[in-house]
Amino acid sequence: MLERGSQRLDRAANRGLERAYPPLRRASSAAAPAARRAWRAAAPVRAFLVLLGRRALWLLYKGLALGERGTRTVLRWAVRAATALSAVVTPRRALAATIVA
Repeated sequence: MLERGSQRLDRAANRGLERAYPPLRRASSAAAPAARRAWRAAAPVRAFLVLLGRRALWLLYKGLALGERGTRTVLRWAVRAATALSAVVTPRRALAATIVA
């Protein structure tokens, strides 16, 4: 019983894959020129990274770390500002400002 169900499921999956193949093939051949253009456009960057070698990875990760640190700092400031603002703008004051506006 379990084996028959497994075989049915396998056949259904194969049919789905067979149906999906032609559209995927067309999509890949349609995307190929754009991929070639992107590959050519990235050639200077690739050449630069080859020249740098391991140092490029070090620079990449250093840049990511600095970006993360900067993001955390900005978010920390935003949380502090929101906390300070929430002390000033109470629900009653917000309602009054809405009515006045």
